[in-house]
Amino acid sequence: MFRILVCEESLSLSVSPFFSKYEVDFIYSEEELLEYTYSKSYDMYIIHINYIDTLKEIFQENTHPIIFFIDDFYSLAHVKKAFSFGDEYLIKPLYIEDFEVRVSYQYKKLFNITSSILRYKDFFYHTSSKQLFYLENKVKLSPTKRKLVELFLTRKNKYLTKFFLYEMIGSSNNASLRVYMSELNRLGLTIQYDNANESYILIA
Repeated sequence: MFRILVCEESLSLSVSPFFSKYEVDFIYSEEELLEYTYSKSYDMYIIHINYIDTLKEIFQENTHPIIFFIDDFYSLAHVKKAFSFGDEYLIKPLYIEDFEVRVSYQYKKLFNITSSILRYKDFFYHTSSKQLFYLENKVKLSPTKRKLVELFLTRKNKYLTKFFLYEMIGSSNNASLRVYMSELNRLGLTIQYDNANESYILIA
């Protein structure tokens, strides 16, 4: 499920029906921003521009999720600051249709949803049937491995924290996660572990 963290009061009611298709947490303070970020993994942040320095402190130089910054008024200084770190800069009042299009675009961009077939080396993964092929041969996968394969193929060259992957395999046992990663590597996927980020990455 695509996860979004929202820290902007004007959005909690106005776009709640739109957000129903995603897994969304609404927060209202810097303290909650820190708490939720360190306890969960999110694909997108929709945050008031006032919290940009907090996000920079959280993510520092590491790869960060998609970030939308919301501002109360137009400011060229804020525009430059927002795009030096984030992906979108929107000014209130928000036009909901425009907002929905932008969020949907980033969702499709993140998950590479431009085709029903994901390609990697000589592998082909059909997102509709959830079937992996190596050349023309079907590859048998357990339900958990299938979820992991789809996750990595939709996020090639993007870091996935081991804590996020724990949720995918339904276990916080690091040994179990390492077994899954080893098995996927033996299958032919090139997955590497980054100690600094405590994350795994599929090398395209």
